[in-house]
Amino acid sequence: MNPKQANISGKVDVNITKVLTYAVVGLAVIGIAFFIYRKTRKGISSLKEKAEQADVVREAKRSVKQSELTKDKIWYESSADRLKEAMQGPGTTEKTIYDIFGQLQTNDDLKQLIAAFGTRSGKSGTRKFTGNLATWLESELSNREFDKVNKILTNNNITLRL
Repeated sequence: MNPKQANISGKVDVNITKVLTYAVVGLAVIGIAFFIYRKTRKGISSLKEKAEQADVVREAKRSVKQSELTKDKIWYESSADRLKEAMQGPGTTEKTIYDIFGQLQTNDDLKQLIAAFGTRSGKSGTRKFTGNLATWLESELSNREFDKVNKILTNNNITLRL
């Protein structure tokens, strides 16, 4: 073997090793940057969603006309607790949900129930979950069941929809 050939081969091996090392490090940096981007984006999206849910609750509280309520304060609070229990954990007790919504008589009854429910944390199925009443219902009910809740509201002459 010619000494010049050996030298060229040695340089090529060193250059390939450097290129591969830079490529692996570059891919690792890109992967880490993408991971950070996704986590940050998800966190910002989650914060935005929580703020929107809180806005719904604040608006419900602000716009309730006390003179239009047909139940006492304790009824709304205990009904909000019963709704969460009906939706908490695996399985949903739809009958409880339908019964409570069937007792609402005015738009302000619905607003007060939304305000009493507020934004709650718990387990929806097997995952941790935070949301207002509409978000919990959307998460727990099928489209058909959710439509049934809105139909109950319509039948009670309530014009607001979840």
